[in-house]
Amino acid sequence: MATAPPPPPPPRTRDSQTILLPDGRTLGFAEYGTGSGTPIIYLHGYPTSRLEAYALDALARRRRLRLLALDRPGFGLSSPQPGRRIADWPADVAAFANQQRLARFAVLGVSGGGPYALACAAAAPLRGVLAGVGLLASAPPPDRETWGQLPRVTRLGYAAARYFPALTRVLLSGLIGLTRWAVATGPVARWIDALLDQATQQRREKEFEEQRHKAETEGRPLLAAENAEVDDDATRPTAERRAALVRMAFDGFAQGSGAAVQEARLLNEDWGISLQDVDHRPLYIWHGADDARAPVQLVRGLARRLPTATLVEFPGAGHVAVGHYFDRVLAELVPSGGEGNFQDGVKGA
Repeated sequence: MATAPPPPPPPRTRDSQTILLPDGRTLGFAEYGTGSGTPIIYLHGYPTSRLEAYALDALARRRRLRLLALDRPGFGLSSPQPGRRIADWPADVAAFANQQRLARFAVLGVSGGGPYALACAAAAPLRGVLAGVGLLASAPPPDRETWGQLPRVTRLGYAAARYFPALTRVLLSGLIGLTRWAVATGPVARWIDALLDQATQQRREKEFEEQRHKAETEGRPLLAAENAEVDDDATRPTAERRAALVRMAFDGFAQGSGAAVQEARLLNEDWGISLQDVDHRPLYIWHGADDARAPVQLVRGLARRLPTATLVEFPGAGHVAVGHYFDRVLAELVPSGGEGNFQDGVKGA
């Protein structure tokens, strides 16, 4: 009796795609926004994954942007890369852009992804193809003179990763497992739901006021379509939004805690980038003036060392609160936005 054929592999979703790099490693990526829009390569923070960009899907669609979020080695779907450096990352980006047939694109690095965006700006193979480079709430460069200004948890994390990497991996894995169990319990799930509902309501009120102010400034009533646009994400059930949030939070550890320990060292050691030689234009640095994780005075020092950088500070904003400015960030990184921008954005198009 003939055996039944094996079931077909599950279809690839937009947020769980992979390519094979020239050295045989796998690079995971997610795609958000509009497939025909202006391409932006999104570099996630530490220690998350490509799924971090899911919250920008609706905004990217409104702005006609194609947001391509990449997993760094060992995070999410990407193969580990022992002995890697931050300065090695542009080679993966170049290989990805070539396979995706991107001739022109912008790069946006968020938090721990900031140094990687800067590495792209410094890389010779990417000269001429980068239309813009942005760092949002970026980690500051390592500096012995300013080391004491970093948060204590950052300094302790680096010391643990440098001197006790195996023990740190074990402890971090245990903490991740405990947290994963906790968020699945009823009380914690309800607490997360309440926070999500509160945040959604605040965002809806803020966006509604912005739409209303825009309509008043233009001397016209608020259109029904504009009001509906404000409600876009709020139509999703709270449980669905919680599941997306939890998935995003843990996806960076899908292969264990090794990549997080490795990157704790990379972000706090020499990046391998000659900052004074980075002359890409435009190069934006957006940062919260009240950022406690990455103190703004250290980022000001970074901006002074970059001859073409434009530093924009958001008064009163902390490390996470800068997320409220993503609309402005994307508008400045890709000024015209929309489909048809970057006319040569796809090779052979």
